[in-house]
Amino acid sequence: DPLYRSRRGDGLRVVGVSVDEHADAAYAMAEALNASFPVVVDDGRLASSYHVAQVPLTFVIDGRGTVRWVGREPAEVRAAVESVLSE
Repeated sequence: DPLYRSRRGDGLRVVGVSVDEHADAAYAMAEALNASFPVVVDDGRLASSYHVAQVPLTFVIDGRGTVRWVGREPAEVRAAVESVLSE
């Protein structure tokens, strides 16, 4: 969330995707975490399409829609975002 807040002016967009079975639980968690980005609930298609086997998982996608990085480590997420935004 701090990364999003600091770089959204540079074009960074964040969308949380929840795999919770109940949308209300997903939205309650996002609210409890003070998420400043939209959260959607996956019906299984996104997780299947992107072969998500563990959560949380972060995808860095460039402006052309190409997945450029996938991982979990916050420092690596920041580095990947900074790399893509600097191009």
